Amino acid sequence: MLLGHFSFPSLGSLGYRGTQTFGSDHVIFSTSAFDDELKTIPTRTTAAIFCMSFDMEDILLRGTFQGIERIGGIQCGSVLVNWVYNPMPPILRVSLLR
Repeated sequence: MLLGHFSFPSLGSLGYRGTQTFGSDHVIFSTSAFDDELKTIPTRTTAAIFCMSFDMEDILLRGTFQGIERIGGIQCGSVLVNWVYNPMPPILRVSLLR
């Protein structure tokens, strides 16, 4: 979710492109799928990223969009994370092997 024109929230999708950690306080993501939409986001805008795995594990990150830059030869967007919410309840895993 992004704050767009006139400070109204704006929603966007990164599609199936995964986010990756970059250090302890940044996440990066490829801009290849939604390059035009991501280029309209002003640098230093508050943004939220909802991450979900195929196992339905999820986490919500909020931070400051740092813009788009080339990392390792790939065009990437990055967010400086300052807030993390994990809505998943703890899962008790019991080993069936004794």
